Amino acid sequence: MSSPSQPPQLSVVIAVEGSGTGTDDAARAVQRACRGLDAEIRVVHPRGIALDALPPGVALTPVDPPNRVPHLWATGIGLARGRVIALTTGHFRVGPEWARALVATIEAGAADYIDAMLAFVPAGDANCDGVVSAADLTAVSALQGPASDAPCARADVDGSGAIDATDAGLVRGALFDPSTQLQTARVFAGGPFSDRNPFPDATTGAPSSRFPENDFATFLPLTRLQLMSWRVQVLGTVAVPGSDFNAAIVGPVIGLRDRYRAGIAEIEAKSQAMFTSRFTALTAEQQDAVLAAIDADFLILVTNHTLEGLFCVPEYGGNKNLIGWTLIGYDGDSQPLGYSIFNETTMTYNERPDKPNSTPDPDEDFSGMDQATQDLLKVLVRVVGGPHFPPP
Repeated sequence: MSSPSQPPQLSVVIAVEGSGTGTDDAARAVQRACRGLDAEIRVVHPRGIALDALPPGVALTPVDPPNRVPHLWATGIGLARGRVIALTTGHFRVGPEWARALVATIEAGAADYIDAMLAFVPAGDANCDGVVSAADLTAVSALQGPASDAPCARADVDGSGAIDATDAGLVRGALFDPSTQLQTARVFAGGPFSDRNPFPDATTGAPSSRFPENDFATFLPLTRLQLMSWRVQVLGTVAVPGSDFNAAIVGPVIGLRDRYRAGIAEIEAKSQAMFTSRFTALTAEQQDAVLAAIDADFLILVTNHTLEGLFCVPEYGGNKNLIGWTLIGYDGDSQPLGYSIFNETTMTYNERPDKPNSTPDPDEDFSGMDQATQDLLKVLVRVVGGPHFPPP
C-alpha cells in the first residue's frame, strides 16, 4: 500500500445502490483484481443500510441522500488519491485482469499515440531543442555514428540504429521538399485487413490457418492538400507557407505541438504557483485543483487524444497489446474472418463457436446485473422485436 504522502497507483470506487446485497462479493472481486497493484478500494453507500462483512483494507464511506450511483461515485472520486480512478458498482463482479488492464490502458499506449501524432512530420526536432528548423539538419550531419552515442535519439530518423547519410537525406527532404512527406507521413493507416484474424476456409466453414499481411501497418500516401492540412494542424499556419489565407477572418491556427508545449508549461506554472512543486509530485487532490485552474480547452484536447489513443487500432501507436479493446470487450477489426462463415460444402453459414450470433457469447458474463436490470433488458428486447435467448 502507498504511504499517506504518496498517491496510490489506483483508486477503485464501488457505489452501492439499494439494499447493498452482494457488495461483499463485489469488493472481494475488486480486491483480487488489484492483487499486486498499489491500490485503494472504497465502498460508498447510503447511510443506514446494513452491509455484509467486507474484506479487510476496504474503506467505507456512508453518504446522505441523494443516493443514486452518479452521486455516490462523485463522493468517492472526491476522496480518491490514486493516479488512476476506476468506478464500479456493488452489483458488478469484475474479472481477475480488470484492474491491470485498466491501469495499463491508462498508463501505456495513449501517450505513445499522442507522441506519434505530434511527430508525424518526418525528421521533426532531430536536435531535441523543441523547434523544427534547419538546425535539425546540422545536428544530424554532426552526429554521424551509432545512435546510442547521440545526445538526441531523434537524430536517428529512420530508426536503423545509426545516424548516417540516409537520416540526413530524410531531414533535408522533410525540411525543404514537402513531396517527401507525401509518401512517409504516418497519418492514414492502410487496409483492408490487419493480421489479427485469419482467412475463412470456405470448404469447411471454419477459420483457416492462413493470415493476411498487416496492411494496417502500411500507411497511405497523402495528397498535397492532405499534407498541408496536417502540417497546419500539427505545426500551425505560421510554419506552413501559404496556409494562412483565412487568418484575417478566423485567425491563425495554433499547431498541436505549440498547444501541448503551452498547456504543459501552464500546468507546471500553476503547480509551482499553487503548491510549489512539480505536477507529477502532487497528490491527486492537488492535481485536480491544478487542472481545474488551467485552460479548459487544453484539458479537453488531452482528454480526447487520450481516448483516441486508448481505443484506436494499435498501428497508430496506442492500444498496446489491444488492451483498450479488451477493457471494453470490443473485438476490433474482425475481417477477413467475420462472424458467419459460408460453407460451400453444405451451402450454409456457420457461426463461430466463440462469437455466435444466435446465442449469447460464451465469454461474456452478465452475472453482475441485478434481477431488476435483467428484467428491464428483457422487456426492451421484446419491445424492439429482438430474439429471446434461453438461459445458458
